[in-house]
Amino acid sequence: MIYSIYLTQVNQPWAYFHTFTRVWEFSLGGLLAINLSKIKITSLMASIIGWLGLIGLILTGIIFNVSTMFPGYIALWPMLCAVFILVSGNHETKFGVKKFLGSSFMVKFGGLSFGLYLWHWVILSFYQYHNNERPGLVIGVGMILLSWLLSYLMTKYIEKPIRTASSDKISFKKLGIGLAINLFAVMALYFIVFNNPLEKEKVALSNDYPGAMAAEKQLNVKDDVDVIPEFSEIRNESPDSSKDKVHQKIGESKVLVGEYGKKENYDKTIALVGSSHAQHWLGALQTAAKEGNYRVLNMTKSGCVLTTQDSDKDCEDWNKNLIKEIEKQDIDLVVTTADSSTDVKGKVDPLQIKQFDNITATKTPIMAIRDNPRYEFNVPETLDKFGEEETIKKMNAKQRLPKVSKWNKLEEKPTNTKYIDYTPYFKENGKFVPVIGNVIVYMDKGHISNSYSKTFGPKLKEDIEKYFKELN
Repeated sequence: MIYSIYLTQVNQPWAYFHTFTRVWEFSLGGLLAINLSKIKITSLMASIIGWLGLIGLILTGIIFNVSTMFPGYIALWPMLCAVFILVSGNHETKFGVKKFLGSSFMVKFGGLSFGLYLWHWVILSFYQYHNNERPGLVIGVGMILLSWLLSYLMTKYIEKPIRTASSDKISFKKLGIGLAINLFAVMALYFIVFNNPLEKEKVALSNDYPGAMAAEKQLNVKDDVDVIPEFSEIRNESPDSSKDKVHQKIGESKVLVGEYGKKENYDKTIALVGSSHAQHWLGALQTAAKEGNYRVLNMTKSGCVLTTQDSDKDCEDWNKNLIKEIEKQDIDLVVTTADSSTDVKGKVDPLQIKQFDNITATKTPIMAIRDNPRYEFNVPETLDKFGEEETIKKMNAKQRLPKVSKWNKLEEKPTNTKYIDYTPYFKENGKFVPVIGNVIVYMDKGHISNSYSKTFGPKLKEDIEKYFKELN
């Protein structure tokens, strides 16, 4: 149980499904079964604890936030309630809970409980998946009633006929019919929900999903549409360079080159270089490349900022190889991050500036984008669990970026380097927010979702074109 309490605090979703955090619950039932006959209490006490146990079970979902608190010490509440009921039922009482729970109505009602257990979660998950919100009272009651109806139908026409069949042959035949019905229902739901021709396509940068452009143009965004990406798809929001395995991993020093955008008859070649916080701008560059006629080269590496010296040998070697690769490629502009937001009170690393100078020494100008805020919690997970209002509070609970940017504090800035600050595109009404223009901003604690990155495309293209004019 101690392990259950610990893991619930540090990783509640994992604890919920972890065998070792739940085994004590089964152990408690086993200990009760062995010692039930040894527990001696009066009839009055049996009546009292029986009803207390039943009331306590009913109140569990009302008193506690079961989606985040289980299976820690809170699991003791329903477990002890169940113990009270079982101990009470072991004694004959005139007004005890045993008489009520043992009535013919409750026995029949309880006979549907397994079907209810199977159906209620499916219906609830289906609703939340497509609405990104918890059901209200009316919809919630409707779900419960639908769950009981489906449980009744499944029990009467599938479970009971199979259990009472006179032979295995008949039993398997009925099981096959039941499976066929379920398969048909699932396929029907799939085509209705996922292939609805009347449903608008949810695409970043469309009218309903302007993302960063909502902040750029101060648009009045529709609030009656579902945000994108869906929470179930947030893990797939990494840049294409990760999916294509051209984003170098930790421990390797070779510079991998991924080619995107226009690959023939292009006007300019833009190289995206740096760590994963540079990499997440690939989506924006890909969008910009469509209108700007650019070829985009991705040359990024996990956990490796631009520097001339690093405690990690692979990172230092990668940086040396990067300069060689930039010299080899015909590159018109390097895009990277200007700083790191991990240390709010820190400064731009002088070794990073030296690497900037090494890049510009190859006669390649740089566009340096200010790093976005980072968090100690997973932003989309928090949004999914606690809602937008609570997530905004957590995002703004403390200072995430210095008031004066680290770049502006530099006494001497690197030559041929354009500094870009997109901080306003992460805010609404002066506060950092998890959703802008109906697009979820982050895919984790600090990396921009690929969908949101794509919506920066028009703005990034505009800034790139301005910089090219300045250079000419």
